Amino acid sequence: MFKTLASQLLPFTHLRNFHSFFILMRAHLRLLLLLLAGVLSGQNAAWAQTVSTLEFASGVGNPTGNGPTVANQVITFQANLNNPNNNTFTAYSPTTTATFSLSNQQYTQPTTQLSTGTGVAFGATINTTGGAALAEALFPTLNAYGASTDANYQATNGTSGGISVTANSGVEIFTSTEVLPNTVPANARYRYADLTITFNRAVVNPVVHITGLGGVYGPGTGFTAELDLLTSGVTLSKLSGSTELNVTSTQILNNALAPNAATGTGAASGSVLVSTPAAGITTISFRTYLRPNAAGGDINYTGTTGHAGDAWLVSVSSTAVTPITGTVFEDVNYGGGAGRTLAASGTVVRLGARVELYNSTGVFVSATTTDANGRYNFNPVAGNYTVRVVNSTVTSSRPGYVNTLVPVQTYNGTTDRVGGEIPSQADAAAGTTNTTLNSLNTATTVAQSQSSVTVAAGTAGVGADFGFNFSTVVNTNDAGQGSLRQFITNSNTLTNAGLDQADDFQAAAAGVEFANFVIPDGTTTTNGLRAGVAAASGYSATTGFTITLASALPIITDANTRINGSRIATGQKVASVPGTTTGPEVTIDFANFGGLETTAANTRFISLGLTRARGTGVSATGDISQGAAITLSGAATTGSIVNDVTAYNNATAGIRLENGATGVTIQNSILRNGTSTASATGVTATDGFGIVLEGATNNTFTGNTISNNAGSGIALGTGNPGTTVTNTGNRFESNTISGNGGGAATTNNAGIRIRFGQDNTFFNNTITSNDSDGIIANGGTSGNIFSQNSFSGHNNAGDLGIDLTAGTGFNGDDTNLNDNGDPDTGANGLLNFPVIYRASVFNGNLEVTGYAPQNSVIEFFISDVNTATFGEGQTYLFTRTEGSADDLTARTGSYSGAVNGINQGSETNAPIFVFSIPISSLPADQQAAITAGTVRLTATATLPTQGTSEFSGNTAILPNTSPLPVTLISFGAQAAGLNARLNWKTAQELNNDHFVVERSFDARSFVAVGQVKGQGSTQATTTYDFTDVQVADKAPTGLVYYRLRQVDTDGTEALSEVQAVRFALTASKLIDVYPTPATATQDAKLDLSGAPAGTYQVTLVDMTGRVLRTSRQNGGTVQELQLTNLPTGTYLVQVKGNGQSFSRRVVKQ
Repeated sequence: MFKTLASQLLPFTHLRNFHSFFILMRAHLRLLLLLLAGVLSGQNAAWAQTVSTLEFASGVGNPTGNGPTVANQVITFQANLNNPNNNTFTAYSPTTTATFSLSNQQYTQPTTQLSTGTGVAFGATINTTGGAALAEALFPTLNAYGASTDANYQATNGTSGGISVTANSGVEIFTSTEVLPNTVPANARYRYADLTITFNRAVVNPVVHITGLGGVYGPGTGFTAELDLLTSGVTLSKLSGSTELNVTSTQILNNALAPNAATGTGAASGSVLVSTPAAGITTISFRTYLRPNAAGGDINYTGTTGHAGDAWLVSVSSTAVTPITGTVFEDVNYGGGAGRTLAASGTVVRLGARVELYNSTGVFVSATTTDANGRYNFNPVAGNYTVRVVNSTVTSSRPGYVNTLVPVQTYNGTTDRVGGEIPSQADAAAGTTNTTLNSLNTATTVAQSQSSVTVAAGTAGVGADFGFNFSTVVNTNDAGQGSLRQFITNSNTLTNAGLDQADDFQAAAAGVEFANFVIPDGTTTTNGLRAGVAAASGYSATTGFTITLASALPIITDANTRINGSRIATGQKVASVPGTTTGPEVTIDFANFGGLETTAANTRFISLGLTRARGTGVSATGDISQGAAITLSGAATTGSIVNDVTAYNNATAGIRLENGATGVTIQNSILRNGTSTASATGVTATDGFGIVLEGATNNTFTGNTISNNAGSGIALGTGNPGTTVTNTGNRFESNTISGNGGGAATTNNAGIRIRFGQDNTFFNNTITSNDSDGIIANGGTSGNIFSQNSFSGHNNAGDLGIDLTAGTGFNGDDTNLNDNGDPDTGANGLLNFPVIYRASVFNGNLEVTGYAPQNSVIEFFISDVNTATFGEGQTYLFTRTEGSADDLTARTGSYSGAVNGINQGSETNAPIFVFSIPISSLPADQQAAITAGTVRLTATATLPTQGTSEFSGNTAILPNTSPLPVTLISFGAQAAGLNARLNWKTAQELNNDHFVVERSFDARSFVAVGQVKGQGSTQATTTYDFTDVQVADKAPTGLVYYRLRQVDTDGTEALSEVQAVRFALTASKLIDVYPTPATATQDAKLDLSGAPAGTYQVTLVDMTGRVLRTSRQNGGTVQELQLTNLPTGTYLVQVKGNGQSFSRRVVKQ
C-alpha cells in the first residue's frame, strides 16, 4: 500500500492518482496473464486447482470504521471455497477469528499529534498539511496502499495466487516517525511495539500477507517498518512478493537501501509462510521496528506542518481444513447407566484437559489442551485419526479438587463406553513424539478415552465430546482409576456442592453423593455397558461382583456419602437366602485388612456383602475397630444408615458403633459368623460379635438377623481395655439373635451381653439357641428394658432367658431370687420378677393371680417348653400394669418358699395382682394352647426407671377351672416322715364354707382325704394346714398329688393348682392295714400282698402291751384282723417272718 508523505515536488493528491494508475495497469496485466494461461493449458475457466481457504475479507463483525485506536482488532475469517477461481466469500463454521493487539509501546507523543498518544496505532495515516495523523480505515482492501498487485501474494503453500488486492482486506497499522529525532543517523533501527495475532482456534501453517512496508519523508529520506518474530516453535519463509520483501526464519524485512512508498520501487509487499507444528498455533507475536534508509537524515516534520510515518497492512490466510474439534466436560450428576451427552449432562466444560491426536497407524501427531470453553481443536490434513483424552488431566468443577483425583469416562460420543476401552485397567500416561497407541497398552494400562474420526474436504468439522465423572466405580480393582478406593478418595476430597445425581437406580437427593457401580459382567449391553468387554475379576453370576482389597480403604470423612451395591448397572441378580444372605450384588472382601469406617454424617452402606475384616483388630496394641465390617465412629455420624448388608466372617464385629456415635440406623441386615481368634503373642483372644456398641447413644437396630457369631450377637461394651463407656438410649427392635456365642477364645457366649449400658430398649426381638443365656446384663447397668421379645432354646444348666447379674463377668449367675428391699446391687437393681400364684381358664377368660413390684408393667408369655423351673418367655401374650384399672385387687401379701413347686424367694407385703383376660383377644394359636391347658406361663416386670426383671417361675394353666373365691397366697405340700403335711394361706375369703383336700396317686383320679372349715368372708390373712397320715405307705411309686377343692356357702366349687409330694420307697411298702379306723360293722384287713412268699406270725397287742391274739398268714395274701368285737381303742399289729419285722397301728371305733 502507498501511504508515505508526498515530496515537495509532487503533491500528495497526485500520488493518489498515481496509485490508481498502477492499480488499473495491474488489473489489465493480470487479465492478460490469465487469458494466456487458459490458452496454453487448454482450459477455459478452471485455470488452477481449487482449494478452500480462509481469508481476510469484509464480512459480518469485521471492522468497518476508522481509527486511530490501540484497541484490539478482531477479524473473522471468511471462507473462499473455490480459490483461486473466484473471490466469493461465505461465513465459515466453526467460526475462526484473529485478534490483533499492540503491547509494549516504546514511544509516546502528544495526543494532538496522534490521538492514541502512542508510537503505533491502528487506523491512522500521514498528514501533509497538519501536525495530527489522519484517520484511516481500520480494515481496508489491500489496494488502499503500496501499489501492490495480486501477483505479489499467494493464499496458501503449494498453490499460486488466490489473493485479490481488491477483494481481500488487511488490518491497517501506522508507525509514526514523529516520535523519533528530526534527524537520524545512518544505519539506525528503532523498536516501536509488539504486535500479537491470537487465533480462537489453532491454525496450521498460516500465511501472513504484508502490504506496503516502506515510506518516505517529503524531502527524500525513506524508512520502513520491519518485524522480528517473537514466537518460538515456528519459522518464517517467503512464499511470494516484491523484490524488496526479504524474509528470514525470524524476520520480515524491507531490503531496499532507500525504502519508498510503492511496491517494487522501495516498498515491500508479499506473502510469508508461518510453518507451525502439526497441531497448529493459536498465537504469533512480532516486535515491530522502524528502519530509516542507510544514509540517515531528516525523517519527520518539525512543529505542526505535517505528520510522517509508515502505514502498512497485515492480512492472514489459511487452508480451510476440516477441523477436529470437541468438548471435554464433567458429567457432575451422572447417576450410573448409559453415558450422557454434553447437553444432557448440564454443560460443565473443563479447561486444561490434554487431548492427543494419533494418525491412522496409531502414531502420535500432536497434542493440545482444552480452552475455557472445554474445546479442543486440531487442523490436520485429510485422513483417519484417533482423538484421545488423558484422563488424569481432566479436572473437577466441584470445590476441593486436587490433581491427584482421577475420574472415569462416561461418554466419548457413544453412551456405552462408561469406564473407557478396558474399565479394569488404568488410563495410560500422556503420549509424546513417536508414541503409538499400541505402546500405551500394557497389562495394566490402556488409552481409555478414544474416538475415531475421519477428516475429509468439504465438511465443517469432525470430532467427539468426552464426558467424565468422579463418582463412578467401573472395576473390582483394589485401587486406581475406577476403583471403590478411588471413589472414596474422590468423595472425601470433593465437596458435594451442586451434586444432585440423576435418579437412574435409586432415589438421589441434592447434596448427596452415590457411588455409581457400572462394572462389566461380560454380557450386559445396556446401562452404559457393551458387548466384548470381559467380566470384572471376581465376578460370578451367582454371587455378583467381589472387590478384594490389598489394604484398608480410606476412612469416609465426607458427609452424605452413599455406597449402595444396588446401584449396579447390570441389575440385581444375586438371590437372597433368609438368614444367610441379603443377595448383595457387590461384595467387599477385606482380605484380613481393616473394614469400612466412617466418621461423617448421613453415610449410607446399602446392599453390600462384607467379609474378612481383621486389620489390627485382634492385635494387642491395634485398632479393634479394624476388625469390624463397618465402623461408625463419633457423634458426627448421625443420620447414617446401614441397610440390606450381609457381613460375615469378620474378626471383631459385623457392625461397630463407637466414640459417641448417635442417630445411626442399622436395619434389614444379616450379621453372621464372626470368627474366633485364639490368643497368641501380640494377639488378643477374640470372638467376633454381630453388633458392638462402645459409647453409642440413641441408635436404632431393626429387622436384622444376627446369628452364629463366635461372640455374643450383640454386645453393649466388650470389656476390652479402655472401653469403659456408656451406651445409652439405643433401641433394638424386631431382630433375630440366634446361635451366637459358640467361640472358644472367650466366654462372650450370650445372645446379648450388656457390659456397659443404661436405658436401652430391646423390643420384639427373637432371641434363641445362643450358647448360654439369652441376655446377660452386668452389674452397673440399669434402665434396660426387655419388652415383648421371644426367648427359647437356652436350656443348659444355669442358662436363662434374661440373666441380671451383680458382677461384671462374662457369665451369668443363674436366677436371683426375689427378696425385700429392692432395688438391689446388680443389673436393673435386680428388680423382683413377678410370682404367678395361679393361672386358670374360666368362662372364656384367662385368670391370673400373683405378686409383682408396685406399679410395674407385667408382660406375660407362654414359656419355652424346655425350661424346667424359671421361665423363658417364648410367645408374648399380653401386658398389664400392677395397680391399674385392669388389676382386680389392691391387696398385698407375703410369700416364701416354694410357689407352684419352685422356690422363687420371699417377700412380705408384696402387691397382689388379679387379671382377667378374654381369651378371644389373643391370636388363634394362643387361644387353642391356653384352652387346652398344655402350656405354662411366665412373666417379667418392668419399672421405667429401673428396667426389666428376669423371668418368673413357670406356672401351669389349669383348664376349665373357676377361680377360687378366695385369694390364695400360697399352697404347698411337703413330706414329713410317712405323712404329707399340707399348708396354705389366703389373703381374703368370700363366702368360703370349707376346703376339701383331695389326693391322687396318678395325678388323674383324685379322692377326698380330709376337710378343713373355711372362714366365710374375711379380709384377714388366714393360715391352714392338714396332715395326710401314713400316706407314704399307700403310695406305690412314692409320689402323691394333692389339690384343694374350695366350696362356697352356696355349693359353688373351685379347684386349686396341684401340688406333688415325693416319698422315698422303703420296706413299709410290703404291708398295709386298712381301713383305719375299723368299726363294729367293717373289719380291718392285713394286706401282705407286697410281702415276699412265706409264712408270717401276726400278733395283735393292745396299748397296755397285752397280747390279744396270735395267728399266721402267708405272704401275698389279705386277711381280716377280726376287730369288730373288740372294744374301742388303738391296737398294734406286729408282723414277723422271713427276715422281716414291722408293725402297724389300727384304730377300732
